[in-house]
Amino acid sequence: MKLSLNSALSSGLLLLLCNRLKALASHRVVQQTRSSRDTASNLLITLSWRAMTAASALLFD
Repeated sequence: MKLSLNSALSSGLLLLLCNRLKALASHRVVQQTRSSRDTASNLLITLSWRAMTAASALLFD
């Protein structure tokens, strides 16, 4: 399995984007109720997981 420089850069940028989205979501839900915050957190985890799974498939296919 070869990992090209472009793939590595794309993966790194995707990871940075996911981390930034997580930080933004956390900031936005600070004032909301606990259940709303949990729902937003679960949605973000799901989206991050799907993005990382897709990136892995592209990198190692």
